[in-house]
Amino acid sequence: MNKIGLGCWGLGGNSYGKISFKQSIDVLEEASRLGASIFDLSNLYGAGRAEIIFGEWLANKSHTSGANVSFITKAGLLPHSGFEMPTDFRVDSLIVEIRRSIERLGVDTIPIFLLHSPDVDFLNNANMDDMVENLKSTGLIRDVGVSLRSPLDLLKFDSKCIDWVELNYNLMDMRLDYLEDIKKIIEKNKIKIIARTPLAFGFLTSTPPDNSMIFSQHSHLKNWSLEQIDVWRNGSRRYMEKALELGLTIEQLAISFCLTNSLITHVIPGAMSPEQVRKNMLGAKVLSDFEMESLKNIYKATDFYVQKK
Repeated sequence: MNKIGLGCWGLGGNSYGKISFKQSIDVLEEASRLGASIFDLSNLYGAGRAEIIFGEWLANKSHTSGANVSFITKAGLLPHSGFEMPTDFRVDSLIVEIRRSIERLGVDTIPIFLLHSPDVDFLNNANMDDMVENLKSTGLIRDVGVSLRSPLDLLKFDSKCIDWVELNYNLMDMRLDYLEDIKKIIEKNKIKIIARTPLAFGFLTSTPPDNSMIFSQHSHLKNWSLEQIDVWRNGSRRYMEKALELGLTIEQLAISFCLTNSLITHVIPGAMSPEQVRKNMLGAKVLSDFEMESLKNIYKATDFYVQKK
């Protein structure tokens, strides 16, 4: 099975720059043509715009080819700017949002539904068994999971009842590899893992964000400190050198790193053009133990996280 999917945050048009309806359809079509295994959405991406675009593409796709396309959507995180992230995970509210997503997507059921970035207080106090049972009993969703703010958050709640966890994992965020308690929980509960941000917000690409993109109106990166941006840029240069040494592009190296981890079920790089889709999906490979160790040595020798603004 191809593990590479498509992260659709950018299709909302308000976090990675502007993108037209036609450009968005072209991105989805190219990802599908190259065998994308899953598409990652949220009710929050462009205030539902990404779901609407995906739904129109899916309807045409189903009509023309009868293809069975797997996708994720999320809810619970409310509109916000910066790192103050209000949430509403009341079951009644989630069901309302699920119904709205179903309408935008033009489907009867959602195959994978994730709680979108719950905070630690919620996770500490949530009765996850009851929540999952109540959500699944509606018949509107099949699988339930959580998109975590931090891999460490998996320690904050009983995860036996969930099917999926989405978390940050990339060459500049290898926390998952050094959290043995987390790995034990994943293996014991047979949780399927989705690696998001595999390209580190675009810094692990051949065209990392420049200042004009970072500080544009339609970029979430402007919320990060200049010091953090510099850290990511330095990391980008270091991993570009490593990619060249291994005969890979930086995108191929970043995606290969995620694919090689046996805990990862899907990796979901984002893209804003068919060309970016091709860079992300073509040429990745399973890395050798020696190659993986050399990448981890870079990570261990570098502090890739400074602070938010």
